[in-house]
Amino acid sequence: MKQRSRVLNRDAELAAMLAIEPKPADDLTPAQVRAARAFLGWTQGELAKAAGTGAHCVVRAERESVHRGWASQRQRLRAALEAEGLRFVDGGVGPRSG
Repeated sequence: MKQRSRVLNRDAELAAMLAIEPKPADDLTPAQVRAARAFLGWTQGELAKAAGTGAHCVVRAERESVHRGWASQRQRLRAALEAEGLRFVDGGVGPRSG
């Protein structure tokens, strides 16, 4: 449990970092999905419900850097997270400014 706590803390720190260039949904990294979820304090199930996908989609998006054939699910995940005010940028995720 301690290691999971450290991972969540690291992901929350990553969530606070912003870069300059937005990234398309196809370029979402597993770390960005985990960081965005941690930033919101959501479980995998909560993200899946918000995105209208199955929990397996979130598990897979957080585990694999290549998501062949999962473009529509990645777009749903990204849309759900962006609807909560997050912005994905090169190397990180953070609150949308403005």
